[in-house]
Amino acid sequence: MTSVFYYKLPEEGNFQAGARLSDTRIKCQRCLSGEEATWRVYSDALDIAVCATCADEARRLGIAAEPLSRK
Repeated sequence: MTSVFYYKLPEEGNFQAGARLSDTRIKCQRCLSGEEATWRVYSDALDIAVCATCADEARRLGIAAEPLSRK
């Protein structure tokens, strides 16, 4: 989830919302704790980015987990 910033258009006087491009951190898609997602957990029916805690739980359940690329 990206953060949002607001800026005012001078000619119209209206406020406009835009994505903050510097916020590229992906948050865990499972527990929604706000932790950074550093792992990819996947199976036939699942492919999500998760935090380290959720990745550990997935491995205990026999679900494949691999580190996310930093590129």
